[in-house]
Amino acid sequence: MGSTSLFVFLDTNVLIHALPVEQIPWTDYFKVEQVVLVLTTDVSREIDKLKDGSDGKLSRERAREFSAALNRHPLSSLRAGAPIRPGVTLRILTKEPQLYPGADPEVVDDRIVSSVLGFDTEGADSVLCSFDLGIRLKADAHGIRAEELPTHYKRRAEADPLEKENKDLQRRLAAQKAPKFKVGFVRDGVPLDGRVPVRLQAPRATDPNFIHMDAVREAQDEMRDVDYENFGEFRGQRDERLVEIEERLHAEEVERLLEARTLRFSCVVENLGTAPGTNMNLSVAVDEPLRVESPGLSGGALQHGSSVSIDVAVVMPTGFQGRGFTLNHRLACDELPEADRDSHNFRIEWSG
Repeated sequence: MGSTSLFVFLDTNVLIHALPVEQIPWTDYFKVEQVVLVLTTDVSREIDKLKDGSDGKLSRERAREFSAALNRHPLSSLRAGAPIRPGVTLRILTKEPQLYPGADPEVVDDRIVSSVLGFDTEGADSVLCSFDLGIRLKADAHGIRAEELPTHYKRRAEADPLEKENKDLQRRLAAQKAPKFKVGFVRDGVPLDGRVPVRLQAPRATDPNFIHMDAVREAQDEMRDVDYENFGEFRGQRDERLVEIEERLHAEEVERLLEARTLRFSCVVENLGTAPGTNMNLSVAVDEPLRVESPGLSGGALQHGSSVSIDVAVVMPTGFQGRGFTLNHRLACDELPEADRDSHNFRIEWSG
């Protein structure tokens, strides 16, 4: 054969996953006038095993399809080279390979590479064709040209009806096994559902004069038993201490008024579904001028049939006398296709 010819050694995966060999334009792809497709003894054995094997319906059917195509040619023709399309013949080797030094006789890839190395191409070029990167690397390491057929020469996987039915069943089961969350709010053991108002006492500010008088009494009590050299020293330290006490009492008054306008309750998240929720994230928010304080949830899992409680505080500014407010929550986890969002209305009943 001349340089216009090419021996193409086929790996088993090409026979299974590529188009039927008679449908591939080998001469056009390799840009030669004549192509000899070669099957080594190990590839032939693998095809025979796949025909009745348990590697899957797809491999089994395509191995049987290829074997049926081979059976249309006499064995003598296949040994010499049977024509399968213009310029292309198919040849099957019957001689076992002489393994190259270091080759493992139990490794099929080593045996295929040995077959290519030991084959007499009569001066023509040769190439090993495989979709498997491992054998291509091994061939290249031994000076053998190796290529992968382009994607457009691959067959589209035909859906196995049984496999499709199994996948559909798995999807339905997965849909049935999913978390389902209920978000509620509780204060002092009583659910807050918007129908029953939250009773709050409107805070009354302490007269600043009373705060000053309390500060004077506290300062005098502290300094009653202290000896001083003169009245001036006493008065100076008393006035300094009086300022400190009065500032503290004013700060405590502000804190008291703020606490009186803070509604504290718990946000309870229950998983009523049939599967856990993972990477849980919960946040709550209110509209201005109110503000909310809550650690929320960030990460972690919530098993089905269990619940978690989170502290929430809604702070109402001085002068707020609203009859209610709306709290919004956002709950997300890896199993939810999109975050759960909802609004909760709270009624407030102020008492004097």
